[in-house]
Amino acid sequence: MAKLVRDFPDDTKYSEDLDEHFTQKSREIMKNWAHVPIFVFLRKGDNLGVNTELTYTCTNLPDKGICAAVFFEKGMNISSQVKGSIKIARISYESFRDDKELCDLAFGHSLKVLDKLFYYID
Repeated sequence: MAKLVRDFPDDTKYSEDLDEHFTQKSREIMKNWAHVPIFVFLRKGDNLGVNTELTYTCTNLPDKGICAAVFFEKGMNISSQVKGSIKIARISYESFRDDKELCDLAFGHSLKVLDKLFYYID
């Protein structure tokens, strides 16, 4: 089961300020729900939010790094700081050409880390 943070209901109000609310909501979901965090960087997309979530995971959720993955759309110029953070946190990363390849990579990665999550399965 995969979800974007925006797919979760806004039942809990973390702040009256919407920017603070969505940041806290994202962090709470990554910390307590996401077993296999997947970060997707799109060549023509605004990647500031995904980069912020990735940075938060790298610096504050080190146990999630062993199951996380980062996928970059081919043709992107990725900063050394982003690549360095991913490597330091030991997060898996690959590039993709299209939606099908992205889905295949995400599915394959999820299967690959299943053994690490065996004890979380209800």
